[in-house]
Amino acid sequence: MAEGSRNTKIGLAVLCLGLILWGLTDVRQRADFDPVLAEQDWRVIMKHRTDLTVFTEAGAAFFDGRDPYRITNPRGWMYLYPPLFAILIAPLHFLQPQWQGVTWYFLSLAMVWGCYRETVRLLRHLRVSELSGGRDAAKTWRWILFAALVAILLPTLDCLQRGQLGILILYLMLLGFRLVLSSRSWQKAVAGGLVLALAIVFKVIPVLPVFFLILFLGARRLRHPEEADGFFRFAGTGVGVLAGLILFVWLVPSLFIGWQSNTGHLKTWARLVGTQAVATSVEAHFSNPRGPKNQSLSNALYHTGNQLVFWFSEVSEPNPWRYNDTAGRLMVSPAVTKTVLATRVLLCLMLIPVGWRMAVRGGPLDGAAAFGMACMAMLIVSPVTRGHYFMLQWPAVLFVSLWVWNHHGSRKALLGAGIPAALSVMHYVFITFPQMFGPLQTGTLLLGTLGIGTALWYAGMAYVLSQSPPLDAPSDA
Repeated sequence: MAEGSRNTKIGLAVLCLGLILWGLTDVRQRADFDPVLAEQDWRVIMKHRTDLTVFTEAGAAFFDGRDPYRITNPRGWMYLYPPLFAILIAPLHFLQPQWQGVTWYFLSLAMVWGCYRETVRLLRHLRVSELSGGRDAAKTWRWILFAALVAILLPTLDCLQRGQLGILILYLMLLGFRLVLSSRSWQKAVAGGLVLALAIVFKVIPVLPVFFLILFLGARRLRHPEEADGFFRFAGTGVGVLAGLILFVWLVPSLFIGWQSNTGHLKTWARLVGTQAVATSVEAHFSNPRGPKNQSLSNALYHTGNQLVFWFSEVSEPNPWRYNDTAGRLMVSPAVTKTVLATRVLLCLMLIPVGWRMAVRGGPLDGAAAFGMACMAMLIVSPVTRGHYFMLQWPAVLFVSLWVWNHHGSRKALLGAGIPAALSVMHYVFITFPQMFGPLQTGTLLLGTLGIGTALWYAGMAYVLSQSPPLDAPSDA
């Protein structure tokens, strides 16, 4: 036992040292930028491979009179979120770009630790150690955890390397959900709602799982009125989210930049970005939302459909990296566009029977599985879901797999956890090493694997959860 503990400590020390060196070398070099050299050689701009300067440049613009939704970082990328996040991160603008990247990298590592701690607290509350007891339970649990970690490993490293805020969003979602799920008083539920509202204001897309959670708590209250804390959990969460949106959208930013200025910036954001909530257009504020790195269901179908049409017709060969390569493409026709939109809506509506069935059952793991499904739906229906967004599937892969293990046995649970892991690895391999699978244009069909595969996983799990047995039914584990 002592030897095992010693080896664990050595392994953690090596991991920490490796992460520190990575931040001070690769991450720092990616964030480095010299405007003087950039004027002499355009390749200097292409070496600037971080998104963090989008946020810090916009943050500075909120205070110096520039339009934060029109200025860009050295790569030409624009700020896409409501004002608060850029305002809060604006002090980093006083640092050189490379040290901005390093600072945010180490802050993100701290948030990774926070995600770990919140996951541990949630698993304790869910009493995972009591699930599917048996000789092989520990082995099954380790494999589920391993698969869930693999599913988010590359997206998480992507976030760390490129200065994204996905880790912060995941931490806020886990923290807020844990506060709500474990609340015994309205104060704790309100606190959870405030945290979840902050996640919405920072990145917007958590709006789906957050409001689904409120509806789920309401349905659970209707089905289990005998629970003394059910009403406080439902009402407190709703009040917390509403108060948080008012606080973080209007009041807090107005303290920094003034009421009129904040209102004007919100209107600009709504016009340039908010109108793209259903589908992106050629005039979209996003950076090439039709590129294959966007693995939303609609974009994955766009690339896959264009490639299939090319194979079986006389149309020109599609270029997945050209945003305006739409002339004559079947996948941008009105009929196909409406069909894809209807599919996204249908997948979103599948949360209704899932949420109701889990609310009827009413157990803590039922609630966690329902919330996880909403997190996965968020990734599917969003018009832009780049590869690094998929670290937000952590609650879905972990909690849904645990639920399946408890009710349908270890084989189905391991399959449920393994599929997202395989899809994630395949996506990053296809994107990074397309030459391994033939010419890039031949491999375009593979570039929709993550988005389409995730949607199929979600649909299958939605069916399984919506057909779940009553609480007193025997498990087939």
